[in-house]
Amino acid sequence: MNTQYGPPPTEENSLAALSSVPGSATSPVTIDLLRRYFLLPPSEAPYNLDNANEQNPSMGQAQVIDRILKEQRGGFFVECGGLDGELRSNTLFFERFRGWKGLVVFAQNSNRGHIYDVESYDDAPAKGLVNVQCFPFISYMKALNVTTVDYFSLDVEGAEYKVLQSIPWDDVDIKTLSVEYLHDVEGKAAIRKLLLANGYSVFTEVSAAFNLANDFIFVKNNLLSEDPSR
Repeated sequence: MNTQYGPPPTEENSLAALSSVPGSATSPVTIDLLRRYFLLPPSEAPYNLDNANEQNPSMGQAQVIDRILKEQRGGFFVECGGLDGELRSNTLFFERFRGWKGLVVFAQNSNRGHIYDVESYDDAPAKGLVNVQCFPFISYMKALNVTTVDYFSLDVEGAEYKVLQSIPWDDVDIKTLSVEYLHDVEGKAAIRKLLLANGYSVFTEVSAAFNLANDFIFVKNNLLSEDPSR
């Protein structure tokens, strides 16, 4: 299954090491620490899905991306904020039915437990605040030796603009994005302006009842110019 990010396997030594990291987001020290302590390899266990018969649990974002990319096979995705990796996941469909690989980033251990472990993770706290070590988007890409992302799904409950603002767009080719905007601190217009300034167009917006989806779908301009039929 997907490569995932979560609290480090050995929290004491990894966070102690990170506290003295001097370099940039792409320094050898940062990349080494990210690889050693934070990137977990794909699970070799079979899928343990709650709803295995549901091919596409996305609220509409993945369906639009699949049409834009014309059912592309063998792509690479990044999903940041994918709940437990199944419920309303925007990338599970691509992994299961399009043969994609990817990175799923979790903000808390309770969410990563379901996707990574064969058995569900039941001992996570029900609520409260936790501190987690964060890395810029480009750090993950360097650690994985990835330069092209076919689909980036971003839904982090209010920090979307800050994540997007941190990306060096000339250093990584992101073809399509879905970006949740409802809770973003800087606001919907700021997200749109930032992406348009970096060579993207708004393809459409996806919404769903009960605010389960409030997303921009962005497509890189050169992808549209190569095939106006998209």
